Amino acid sequence: MKRYFSLILALLMGVFGFGFSDKPVESRAALLSAQPAIAEFTAAAAPAPVREIKTVVATSIEPAAINIVEQTTAPATEIVTEPEETTAKADETTVKAEETTVKAEDTKKAKKNDGYLWPADINAEIIAGYPSYSNGGAHWGVDIGLYDGNGCNVSKGTAILAARDGVVVTAYNDGNWNTGFGNYCIIDHGNGVQTLYAHSCDIQVCEGDTVEQGQVIGLVGDTGNTTAPHLHFEVRVENGNGGYKRVNPMKFISEP
Repeated sequence: MKRYFSLILALLMGVFGFGFSDKPVESRAALLSAQPAIAEFTAAAAPAPVREIKTVVATSIEPAAINIVEQTTAPATEIVTEPEETTAKADETTVKAEETTVKAEDTKKAKKNDGYLWPADINAEIIAGYPSYSNGGAHWGVDIGLYDGNGCNVSKGTAILAARDGVVVTAYNDGNWNTGFGNYCIIDHGNGVQTLYAHSCDIQVCEGDTVEQGQVIGLVGDTGNTTAPHLHFEVRVENGNGGYKRVNPMKFISEP
């Protein structure tokens, strides 16, 4: 009976892998004894790829970091430079504004003096001289006009000033031809000297009026023989026989 039981038990243990023999231990020992060889194989094969991966990573990261720093630094330098240029331009603008202010003050009425005053806006300029035009035609005075920065004539309506104290001896404000002078007036300053102001759009004095140097006596216009608004200014000196001769106005006034 025991014999049959032992045989059945042996069969069961063979089928299901149960047993208490030293073979599993020997198999485990064999596996353990094989591990050093496997470890050696792993150590020989695995390290090379690992080192290559590490080397690639290190190489790709470092240049990227350097590039980022260089790109960041360059724009920073440009940003610092631009405000400096802006400051310089602002300074230039300030200087120009100051110069403009000075010129604006200069355009105020000129102060009274012992000589003869420039008879128009102080920024006006001579556009035709004495004793002839640029084409050779006779011109017995000086034409004074005012122009803006674009070269446009802006004379019309600007003030005409008495060159010196005196008495108005002639005044026309009717818009007629009046020997080519249009609206004009003449002031006698005594000592045989008179001044004439022609082509006005509005003469603001009458015959017999006493005027002071620098007083507004009219406004620049283009009446009479003219092609554009301007002031025609003459100086006349008594010739000793009751008449007057026209002389160079620039001997009495000077361009500012």
